[in-house]
Amino acid sequence: MEVLLERWRREERRDFAVFSGFWAPLVARFARGREGLQVAHCHVDCEPSASWSLVQGGGARDVWFVRWEGRALNHRLEVCGRPPLPWVERSGRLLAHGGGWGIGTYRDRVRPLDPSRWPLDVLAYEPGDAAQTPSGTRVFMLDPAWAPWKAGADWFPPLGQVESDREIRTRATPATLPSSTSPGPPPR
Repeated sequence: MEVLLERWRREERRDFAVFSGFWAPLVARFARGREGLQVAHCHVDCEPSASWSLVQGGGARDVWFVRWEGRALNHRLEVCGRPPLPWVERSGRLLAHGGGWGIGTYRDRVRPLDPSRWPLDVLAYEPGDAAQTPSGTRVFMLDPAWAPWKAGADWFPPLGQVESDREIRTRATPATLPSSTSPGPPPR
């Protein structure tokens, strides 16, 4: 962390867009005693997510991309430069996910949904999550063998659909789900 903080000092960083509450304490630490920093806490979920639950104030501006209370889409995050698919061309399926850390409440929210009424896709975090979804649900998962420290040119992890044979079918190659639910620690 000290290396990163020193880099920010050296580069005279003034603007921060924080997309996870887990980064907020580090940015707040850097901001202490510095004038003129602009910090935005960017919320991309429609309600407060688990990573923001411990973050309190700190002078940052909260930016809500989606607000469930007002049923409003306030901002879009451009990813690939292509225009979004028009609503009439979309499938009408709901997508439930647990965030990048797998600590969200999606498991509890998915169980009562009826896939015959609301076609449902779930982005599972652990292999065991696939078995806990309602019948008729499509389950997607990141390749459990992918690790950021081994990513090379494949910076984003492969995403695939979990099939009944416990294989994750991606556009490239299928990966078999491990029996363990933990990806294990990074190499030392």
